[in-house]
Amino acid sequence: MPIGFHQSIAGGISMAPERARELGCDALQFFCHSPRNWNSIKISEGEKEDFLSRVRSYGIRSTAIHSSYLINLASPDEILFKKSAGLLIKELEIGEELGVDFLIVHPGSTRGRDVDFGIKRVREALTFISRSRCGSTVTLLLENTAGSGHALGGSLVELKKIMDGLDCIRLGICFDTCHAFAAGYEISGHGDVDRLVDNIRGEVGLESLRLIHLNDSMAPLGSNVDRHQHLGSGRIGLEGLGALIRHPALREIPIIMETPKGSEKDDQRNLSVPESSL
Repeated sequence: MPIGFHQSIAGGISMAPERARELGCDALQFFCHSPRNWNSIKISEGEKEDFLSRVRSYGIRSTAIHSSYLINLASPDEILFKKSAGLLIKELEIGEELGVDFLIVHPGSTRGRDVDFGIKRVREALTFISRSRCGSTVTLLLENTAGSGHALGGSLVELKKIMDGLDCIRLGICFDTCHAFAAGYEISGHGDVDRLVDNIRGEVGLESLRLIHLNDSMAPLGSNVDRHQHLGSGRIGLEGLGALIRHPALREIPIIMETPKGSEKDDQRNLSVPESSL
């Protein structure tokens, strides 16, 4: 499977594939603008061509944009809800310009309302987005969450309910191992991973799983605490993570690591783990 990291766009969008190349990666995830800013950017024609050229020439096989942290498609606040849907539309447009495969978004928080309200709200947002970007070449991936507070997506069932019957835009799942473990999905051993795959097959369908965020977890199973850790240094461990990437049902799905970046050597350290220890 293609393997890579979330990369910085400091210095311009085209620097993200450059940083992937330096690590020898063939998958890439990045923000297309500041994730804590409502103002999206306009990509110049020159930068778009530079990005596309580097992706092609460096042999990068899978590309993904991670949406802004400000987006909340489940918000009961009408102003925030409309701003969130509007920004996601702009990010889809950028993704189309850059020829990326995926745009990843967290379903959002109900801010105290119940789960059914949140699911209905996200479906409303996706229906609105579909009217603007119907036929988009970018697949929108809903990412599972750690299930903390009023966040949606702690269970695969919730993601399935959001996606059911929405077929105007391409939809799928991004499965984050740290989030899943924190939400109560045990994946520390080979048997656990077999059960997880059966769970995915039964609840959302393996065809919906399009990308994996491979991260260990600082926090214990079922804690609902989202704290990513280096591979093998957390509560999941190498046995479970190795079983996951080697499982025959998952072996062609792109992998992105969102492991901590405390130093320039951290990405290389995590990249060497799948090559030698998993």
